[in-house]
Amino acid sequence: MSRRNVPWAVGFGLVAALLFGGCGDDGGSDPSVVVCDVDGVHVDMSYVTLVLYEMGLTAVAGSTADSESIYIYFLGNGTGTWESPGGGGMIMYKDAEASTYQADDTIGSYTITVTTYGPEGGLIEGTFLATVEDVSGLETHTVSGSFSVINNPIDIEW
Repeated sequence: MSRRNVPWAVGFGLVAALLFGGCGDDGGSDPSVVVCDVDGVHVDMSYVTLVLYEMGLTAVAGSTADSESIYIYFLGNGTGTWESPGGGGMIMYKDAEASTYQADDTIGSYTITVTTYGPEGGLIEGTFLATVEDVSGLETHTVSGSFSVINNPIDIEW
């Protein structure tokens, strides 16, 4: 994806952001969690969702109460490692001021490792590490962490 295709990527982020309306603390029955550090500082991602796109893209998203968020995308529905360049993944980070940073196959760098990809009702677990950049490439952040999400997806058909 080139820098001129950023609206395509942001579109996926907006879809995930819209889904947060139904997420959050449901009384403790959903143990899904996204643990995230930004530039070495822990960020509490207390709202978590999973989206499986019909075209074979998995998206795990976490958000804070003040709208800071992380989106982790990878092609496929199994275990493996996706890394730039050419890995078929993307990580987007939105700070509390709504500035968006990303790492994909042409901007920044990323590694996404999925260690568990259970069937529906099972867990999807893994780790991520990325140097995300703003569109100008002048500002960067290091984001890293892990995710453990129940495979109870919201399906998006295109």
